[in-house]
Parts: sequence; C-alpha cells; structure tokens
Amino acid sequence: MTKRRSKPRKKIRRLLRRFLPGAALTFFSSVICILLLEMICRMHFFGAAAFSFTDMNSIHPIGLSGLIQASPHPGVVYELRPNVDVQFKLTTFKTNSKGLRDKEYALEKPPDTFRVAVIGDSYTMPAGVRLEDAYHTLLEDQLNRLGLSRRFEFLNFGTGGYCIGQYLAVIKHKALPYDPDLILIGFSRADANIPDDKLYSQPYQVKKKTNTFFHLFAADWIRGKTLYKTIRKAILSQEETPEPAILESDDEEKFAYVDSVLGELKMMSEQHDFAVLVAYVAMDEEKSGIVRELTARHGLQFVDTSLSFKETRVSDHIIYPIDHHPNYRANQIFARVIYDYLVQEKLLGD
Repeated sequence: MTKRRSKPRKKIRRLLRRFLPGAALTFFSSVICILLLEMICRMHFFGAAAFSFTDMNSIHPIGLSGLIQASPHPGVVYELRPNVDVQFKLTTFKTNSKGLRDKEYALEKPPDTFRVAVIGDSYTMPAGVRLEDAYHTLLEDQLNRLGLSRRFEFLNFGTGGYCIGQYLAVIKHKALPYDPDLILIGFSRADANIPDDKLYSQPYQVKKKTNTFFHLFAADWIRGKTLYKTIRKAILSQEETPEPAILESDDEEKFAYVDSVLGELKMMSEQHDFAVLVAYVAMDEEKSGIVRELTARHGLQFVDTSLSFKETRVSDHIIYPIDHHPNYRANQIFARVIYDYLVQEKLLGD
C-alpha cells in the first residue's frame, strides 16, 4: 500500500520540477513587465512626480481625498476642512480658518472695497492648480494693480463636486455674511447634472482617504485607449450621422432643474442687493448655448470663456493626461475673458 501511494506523489513532484521553474519565470516576467509599463505610464502622465510618494498619493477624487467634512449648513452637504496644508493632485492645497481655499478675509467688508464671492466646483476650487494661478486670484491681482481708489476682494467658495443646487446654499449660509457686491458663478459642464436625492435626504458620510500611490494608472490608460478606439470605430462605421436633437429627454429634465435654480438665484440677488455673473468656465461649447439662454431668461449676466479655446489642443490646457481639469493656462484664459466682460459691462461698481 505504501509503495502504491508513493507513485502518484513522485509523479506530482516530477511534474512540479518540470513545470514550476517555467511557471515561476512567466509569473515574475509578467510582474516585471506590468511594473515597467506602470512606471512608463506614470512618467508620461506625471513627469518627475512619478517618483514621489507624497505626490503620487495626492491624486484623489475629492470625496476620497480626506479634504472634506460634513457641513452643518442645510443644502451645502459637505465642505472643505479648515486649516489643511497638504498635496492634492500634485499641487499644494491649503484652506483658511473658515474652510475656504483662500487666504484669510475679515467677515466685515473693509471700507472702499468691492467684494466678489466666487462660487463653483472643482474648476473654481481649482483642482490641480496653485491658488495663485486660479482665475479668481488672477482677477483680484489684476484689478488691484490698476491703482484704483477701491480694493477688490475675490473670496473663493469653490469646492470640488458641488452642483448648482449646492451653490444656492453656499451663497445663503456662507457667502452672504461677507456682504458681497457681486456673485461670480463658475459654471462648468457638470453643473447641469441633477443631484441624487440621497445627497440632501441623508447625513453626509465622509469616506476614508485612499492611498493612490499603489493605484495602477497603466490600467486606466489601457481602459481609456480601448474605450477611445471602440467609440471611434463605431463613429467611422456609420455612413450618415444624424443631427443630434438640441436637448435629449434627460437633458430637458437637467436644464429645467438649472432653470429653477437660476430663478431662485435671481430672487436672492434682488432680495440681498448683489449682482450676478455666470461665467461658463469650460474648454468646449457643449452646454454653453443653453446656459446662455437660461441666464438671459432670468436677467442674469453671462460670459462664455469656451469660445477662446477654439482651435486649441485640449492637452495644452489640462492638469495631466488622465485628468481633464483645466490647468494654469486655462485659468489664465478664464481670467482674461471674465476681466474683459467685467470691465465692458461695468460690473465692478463706479
């Protein structure tokens, strides 16, 4: 019995001695290839930051960044934590004592000061751009260099992931106490999305910060390329491309929502005596036309920065290849277009 049982074991050992070295070599070769591909992708996407643990561990969605907390204000849902000083999307990210990504401002408006409350999402926060390169900082600096009799303050209430419904709550609970003369809305493409009912009906639960240093960015690149090729092939295979409708059914619902929010914003501006400028801060015109129409319907000022990005390459204006948030060059264009409009329409007071 012992001899019979030992024969299968010997066969298994022989097979392992025969195939295990090859399998191990294949496994370790695959691991090395994956690591090399990952390093190549990281260097392509992030340059020298690919070798920094701190930088590579800063590439988070805002909800997984550790930068936010639940807000005590109804409708705001969540807000930036006060007094943080970290890296976020490869850039230094600091907030003041009130949880604004900005320097400190006194609650009471100083004499001879024109105050602008800037409201927006990650394009306005902004994500992946130094505060000094943000469009609202550039506006403040440029106006104060003119040497006018009044000072200009642009208070940044922008927070990644906000929708236009949250903007109203931010204005009501956070911006109005600063007595703004002008509300500047940085409207991006995502602002037309309707928030999930759960956003307002349930207490906000802060999610645990992720460790993105160990994330496989090569997998993101492969998925992106595959998706791009699939879409391109589908488009080229069509002999005729029908003209798209002005609004799809879900778009009608989205823009009805935006319309109602803008109507509330108009009433709020009349009640509290501040002007409103909606700036379409985006690099394409996909939704600019309907936003222009809706703002005009409510008598709100509107400026479209996307027109200045025609005939330009998207790659020149994004923070890095797998994240299309506008970079400092895009923010310079936003600032220039908005500045020209503010001056032309005399929205900066007498």
